[in-house]
Amino acid sequence: MAADNHVHEDESNDAVTPLGAPSSSVPSSLLDLPLHHMLRTLQLQHGLRHGDYQRYRHYLNRRLARLRKGVNATHRGGKAFESKNVHSLAYLEGDPSALKKEHLLLVLLNAERAWAFAMHLQQDAAGNQHMPSYVRSHLLRRLRRAGVWAARLLGLVEDASDQVTERTSLEVQAYAGWMGAAVDVEQEEWGHALVKLRTAHSILSQLGELGSLEEQDLFLSKADEVLQSARYCQYNLGEGSFEDLNLDVDTNGATKNIPEALVEKLNAVKEASRAAAATGLETVEWGGRQLHVSSKEVRLALIKLEEARTALDSWLRSMAGAKVKQGVGGGGGKSPTPLS
Repeated sequence: MAADNHVHEDESNDAVTPLGAPSSSVPSSLLDLPLHHMLRTLQLQHGLRHGDYQRYRHYLNRRLARLRKGVNATHRGGKAFESKNVHSLAYLEGDPSALKKEHLLLVLLNAERAWAFAMHLQQDAAGNQHMPSYVRSHLLRRLRRAGVWAARLLGLVEDASDQVTERTSLEVQAYAGWMGAAVDVEQEEWGHALVKLRTAHSILSQLGELGSLEEQDLFLSKADEVLQSARYCQYNLGEGSFEDLNLDVDTNGATKNIPEALVEKLNAVKEASRAAAATGLETVEWGGRQLHVSSKEVRLALIKLEEARTALDSWLRSMAGAKVKQGVGGGGGKSPTPLS
């Protein structure tokens, strides 16, 4: 393996400013991890802007070493070697209140490191007509390891559900579903992958309706990526053409056939976001005049109206795009290419 040529890059500031609702909307006692925003920032800053998975993986190695040292979770060496299983509450002596954001980051970045290694192997083998069997075996092992770490992160968040925000819990669930589906797709287990992608798409599309325009763009772009992977899975299952996909979503926002507990979490996050937005909505413009809105109920109603209008505009654009595709004509049964 080539030596890391980026060890001198500035990594003094590992913190990532979270996107989302104002800080007043998140109780200070709860852990809030803006997972997707943080990962996109790290990936763009450390190699993936240019598709350099090796550089990203080497950065994660160094970042994980700093995190382990910071929470006193370094492995002992020599005969006294002792593995520190930070992915379990047992490491915290079963006390969820001792959970820190650094513990979540340790598990998350381990998943990212394994995934980056798998993508690096896939990238190196892309020029070959047939991937060597030993390379594919190594790739699958790394990808499965990424799926294991993502599942551990989800389990840790579920075990300490009282210590993390609902939004963090949803983001972790979407990430774990996407990572697990990536493993299933590589193993050609299309049905299992499609189930996980449905859940991830539902969460991401719902989160894409909340927050600032930057937040919405982040989640909706990820939801589109998940949708493309789901289309590929459904195509391979023979459940329809690549262009037409039914993710069993309803007109109220992609919650059909989704577990009731997940629907409740999504609704709770949406209500919290609306309440935070209503706090800052003091005036509205009507007939060229600025009117003061003193009632909290009226503010919430105005926000729901704006959300409904945005959802309607999005639906009309998607329908217009579907009509254009039908007018142009299908691809004649051409097999799609999976997304990496």
